[in-house]
Amino acid sequence: MSSAAARRYARQVKARRAAAAENGVTSAPALASGGGPAVAAADSASGLAARMDSLLKTGSGPESYEALQLASSVVRRYAKAGDVAAAMATGTTATMRLLSHGKIPTATQLSRELIDMMMDYHATATDETIRDVITPIHEGYVAAIAASVASSSTENDGDESAEDPDREHHISFLRDAVRWTDKLGTFRHGDPRVHAHLSSASFDAGRWQDGVTHGVYAEDPKFIAARLQSDPELNPPGGGNAGDQPRDVALTAAILMFLALENARDASACLRAFLEADRRDTKKLTAAFLTSKSSPNYVTFCCSLVRICETDNSGWFNWITSGSQCGRKLVEQNKGLQPYLTKIGKVYFGVQPPPSMLSMMENMMGMMGGMGGMGAGF
Repeated sequence: MSSAAARRYARQVKARRAAAAENGVTSAPALASGGGPAVAAADSASGLAARMDSLLKTGSGPESYEALQLASSVVRRYAKAGDVAAAMATGTTATMRLLSHGKIPTATQLSRELIDMMMDYHATATDETIRDVITPIHEGYVAAIAASVASSSTENDGDESAEDPDREHHISFLRDAVRWTDKLGTFRHGDPRVHAHLSSASFDAGRWQDGVTHGVYAEDPKFIAARLQSDPELNPPGGGNAGDQPRDVALTAAILMFLALENARDASACLRAFLEADRRDTKKLTAAFLTSKSSPNYVTFCCSLVRICETDNSGWFNWITSGSQCGRKLVEQNKGLQPYLTKIGKVYFGVQPPPSMLSMMENMMGMMGGMGGMGAGF
């Protein structure tokens, strides 16, 4: 690879090290980047793992950072020598070693350096790299967080709040991985398998908007429906039988995203799976949609919209979004719906939006693929 890429990668590593120092992660002296006995002994995967285990078993901060420096040095050496495959394999092994010792923040430093290297040296996001690099690290995070949750729950009488920063580290890594697959993979907006990992991690962290967004890009409608029906935040006790429960709002976000991305098949599948798991009387929900003057009925709105998109009747689309009293109220109370409805109107019914709205709509859809988030309108 070019010397410019190597210099760019070195600058990124330096910046991440500076950030780590500010957060109190480091106090150990740096290892020589050019090699030395420690690096030479770690040139094989087994040698690196053994050396890191020796450093990490003490459990102190300086040794944790020294293990990070050791692994990063070996990854850089392979990358600069042109052996990007070995650099990826080494970085993956080292990251998982850190995670197995519960060093989640340090593992995140290394995993993000690994993604930077893969971006700068144009490592293609293939089935093999996702299988051998991204998925094992993702699973390492899951195991490390589970261990942290168990430990936190034991020490704090069931309080699991200490796990939240760990989940953010996990999400941070997966977001970088989505960007990598978006730039150097074959899927627009990023690889569905990585989006699936990020969707699961987001739901686990209590971030349903991101969970829905990445679940849609993962093209996994049944997973979304199951999480919406089981998520404690979206199913508060005593929620009642109306069609405006938190899970119904989340369902609407998912259905509109699927439709806006021209994926009517998965929109329909998500809705069916949601309704199959729901115990409310759909006939009563439909009646409430037509008669209620107060609460929007999201479930019936979604059912009607999916069915209308199977036709070419723009009149029905205009009625459901602005003509019916309940539909109009629903849109007014959720301004974030409008860009998606604008895209749906254009795609399915040829309704041309104003140029300003079209530009905003396309920018929003592009941003969601790599960064996540439904926005503040929901």
